Amino acid sequence: VYDSSDGGITGSAAEALEIVSDGVYHLTAEHSRMNLDVPGGAATAGAGLQQWTPNGSVAQQFIMRAMPNGRWK
Repeated sequence: VYDSSDGGITGSAAEALEIVSDGVYHLTAEHSRMNLDVPGGAATAGAGLQQWTPNGSVAQQFIMRAMPNGRWK
């Protein structure tokens, strides 16, 4: 999953979304079965991302919002 030039998020069959709660998701890479993760759970803009073993932490929860153009943000 990557951030597109207009701020929306696009993806492919290489990622899987798991609903945690309304609008909150885990993103899992199918090839590694690891979740997208924010190291140290940082909540600051520009924080890095990594793949990490699924652990249910908030560092692996992402809010996704549908945009009118069919993309996600």
